Amino acid sequence: MIIEAVLAVLILFGFVFLAMARQAQEAKAFQEKPSFYNIATVLIDKARGDDKVRGYVLAEEEGEVNQILWNYLVMINSRYNSTVTIRGVDKACSYQLDNRDKEIYAADTVFAADPASNSKKLCIFVWER
Repeated sequence: MIIEAVLAVLILFGFVFLAMARQAQEAKAFQEKPSFYNIATVLIDKARGDDKVRGYVLAEEEGEVNQILWNYLVMINSRYNSTVTIRGVDKACSYQLDNRDKEIYAADTVFAADPASNSKKLCIFVWER
């Protein structure tokens, strides 16, 4: 009877440790790859830290900004697609995706060369392919 109880406890601990190991693996994978909901914010952070992107935003070169951030997005996770728009700070960010069944996540940030200049807003939209 005691041996059966010890074996049952060992089997139970085995299942608990297995579940904990799976959860740790999932947590590690989550930390390594940003979730779908955070990708737009990650791209904004990349844009803020890149002087090239800053220059392209202030020059309203959407194609150049789009290409740089899309290349970065593919390195992070190739399951997603993105696009950017550059607007005046007083304009709202908007993007119309052809397939309305997809969720679109957006983030924006403002760039300015100096306080007296014309500031620009970079809007980033991300969706699953």
